[in-house]
Amino acid sequence: MTQTGYNLGWMLQQIRNGFSTYGPFEYRTFVEQVWQSMLNSGVPGIQRWPNDQPVGGARLDYAHSDGNLRNLTTEAFLYLFHSGYVSTSSDGVSQFLSSPFTGQFVITERGRAWFSGKSPLPEYREGYMTFLCDQIKTLDPVIDQYVNEGLIAFGHHAHFASAVMFGAAAEKEVYLLADAVRLALKDPAKQKKMQDVLDGRSILQLEKAINDALQPLRKSHRTIFDGSDAHLMSFFEAIRVQRNDAVHPKTASVSEVSVRMTIDAFPNALSKCEQIRDWFLANPGTV
Repeated sequence: MTQTGYNLGWMLQQIRNGFSTYGPFEYRTFVEQVWQSMLNSGVPGIQRWPNDQPVGGARLDYAHSDGNLRNLTTEAFLYLFHSGYVSTSSDGVSQFLSSPFTGQFVITERGRAWFSGKSPLPEYREGYMTFLCDQIKTLDPVIDQYVNEGLIAFGHHAHFASAVMFGAAAEKEVYLLADAVRLALKDPAKQKKMQDVLDGRSILQLEKAINDALQPLRKSHRTIFDGSDAHLMSFFEAIRVQRNDAVHPKTASVSEVSVRMTIDAFPNALSKCEQIRDWFLANPGTV
């Protein structure tokens, strides 16, 4: 029986959840460990040998298991290999030249970081969006669209496009936050000044205006505003470094690593910004 609804991103998440061998391993070891984890999680389509008796050292019947799972496992393994997360061991090079699945493999240093990561995988768009929406129950629809398209671009290795989308998502959140700050200001002159900054669309001026409004609150309302500096800095960096550098032909410096770091940090930074925005919206005319 062929299972539907599985894709490469989903399989990569299963692999990160289920594989933990950092020493030399064979492809069959990789499959057994990942599939056993999937079986334990209730994933259908994986067959055991009758009476649970190992055949050739394997407890799972690979040949008679779901064909889509087999194909996705192969695709995901090759993705890990070509991404530099998995490499041949020194003892497996000669065998690898004749077949991609013989010999021994190892997890690289870069791969260790990938496997040990706790952030949602950008390759698994559905899982990432579920994680994001669990953290933020009322996700702005424009941010939702930017993030979705940014993840699609990342999955197709279009890192410049992904950087632009996540930078735009961060910029949208900054405008939402600035408008909430404006509503919370009690001085009409300060409200007008913030509106002028919003209308001027200068990120530098927005950053200064928001920080000026937050500064006195960081001591008086530590529960809400403690740590806000780091999260806001993350957003402004996403705008400056990722979005602006990506579209400026003289300074373009976007890489897979830099974009992945932005995507990893985005959910927590957005969640904190939303907490701050909610406070300002709940306290109009008081700052």
